[in-house]
Amino acid sequence: MKQMRLLTLLFICTFATAQEVYNIPVDSSLKYSHSAHGGLWDYFSGEHLISSKYTIQGSSNSPDQSGLIVILTPNLNEISKLPTPIKIKPIPAKEIEIRNSGEIAKKLASPPELDKVLVLQEHPYVIVGAAQFLITNFSTGIECDYREYNATIIAIIQDFEVAKNGGERINMC
Repeated sequence: MKQMRLLTLLFICTFATAQEVYNIPVDSSLKYSHSAHGGLWDYFSGEHLISSKYTIQGSSNSPDQSGLIVILTPNLNEISKLPTPIKIKPIPAKEIEIRNSGEIAKKLASPPELDKVLVLQEHPYVIVGAAQFLITNFSTGIECDYREYNATIIAIIQDFEVAKNGGERINMC
């Protein structure tokens, strides 16, 4: 029994201090900055221009307490320009949750549209579009055995289109 406890403790310590290695494109403006939360989250400095589809949806768990979440879903070409983990959960940035979602949602949609999004229901109203953004504070980490990506949008360079999709089912977890 004593050996089992030691083995468990060794596993926990090894996992908590594991450091990720990233494939960062040579011409990337994002540079590794630091690790936090026992090495489970990594942060990158710099600003990065990204063209992406976006989704605005309601959530009681929004990062900025606005009730709104903006998620970027870049295409494969755009994903290839971002840091990609190599060792632990090597999943590319297919979705990037925006930290300042409320502020950005208000710039991408009208108040009446956002009011519809804020009504949490079984088949939520979401807003989908595409734009070019300037992001900063790019980060990635493991939460509940799932790799997450986050960023802060500092500018909307160009809003390409806005297509409203009422009643599109979104899995919030």
